[in-house]
Amino acid sequence: MSMDSTVVCFGSSFDPPHFAHAAVVMLAARRFPEAKVWLLPSPERWDKAQHAPFDLRYEWCEEFARDLGNLGVKAVASREEVRLCPEFRGTAHTLAAFRSTHPGIRFVFLCGEDSLRTLPEWKDTQTGTVNGLDILAHHTMLVAPRESVHEEKTELPPWQKHPAVEILPRPDSLRDELAHFGLSRELSTLSSKFIREEISRGENPSFVFEKTRARVTADMRSGRG
Repeated sequence: MSMDSTVVCFGSSFDPPHFAHAAVVMLAARRFPEAKVWLLPSPERWDKAQHAPFDLRYEWCEEFARDLGNLGVKAVASREEVRLCPEFRGTAHTLAAFRSTHPGIRFVFLCGEDSLRTLPEWKDTQTGTVNGLDILAHHTMLVAPRESVHEEKTELPPWQKHPAVEILPRPDSLRDELAHFGLSRELSTLSSKFIREEISRGENPSFVFEKTRARVTADMRSGRG
């Protein structure tokens, strides 16, 4: 990568990836059209149950990145979080590791609006140091709005007005565009949990692009996922 490269970091369980993830990545890629998007499947964590093992979720992200690439999105599955931070210590620690090992690259952090609201509570899980707001000193934060958050109609916390925070268009603004690829429900109703339940019942939910969907469904039905 060149010294002036920009990388958008998007971490999630991807258990499995779905159209809501796709919409967020597509919106981020349109904000930074020259950037590469790293899909960072979460490592095994003590605070969040993950059904499929990391290596399988990484393979799903590889297929997902190829599907996104067909739409012109420069997305790649990345193991960097696990490589640099094999023990989960929180987002601020992970981003600091990226800055240290990839000098000259601008890292942009992509997350959901509900996550942003809890930013002052984020901490290094090893030391207990609260460090979420430190991210704003080093990174642009691209934030995907969540319908449930907007329905609360609460005052924006001061850190959400920070100049480093950029609110993206709502993911549902891409609903018609993604309908061409099989999206048949509101993006806000998609969840990995419900997808897994539907597949376990023998249903064939349309939850992501065809190739990734076929791979995920086959893996889950074979017992791998």
